[in-house]
Amino acid sequence: MESLRIIDTWPVPTAAAAVVRADGTVLGAHGPTTHRFPLASVTKPLAAYAALVAYEEGAIELDEPAGPEGSTVRHLLVR
Repeated sequence: MESLRIIDTWPVPTAAAAVVRADGTVLGAHGPTTHRFPLASVTKPLAAYAALVAYEEGAIELDEPAGPEGSTVRHLLVR
């Protein structure tokens, strides 16, 4: 996939990307896909951003149940 090869132009020492279907099928990958990238706490803002995009698109509501019983999407974003 040409769109994956564009990561070769990114100004970073190591980059890898993949296109994955909802069923887990990998459609294409480029770069050192077995390299471990230390995302650490970067995953929290990424997950929060994804949830807010889903809210903006109407896919979820902030007050719908999520996570442990009694919790909502809003609760999970605040913690």
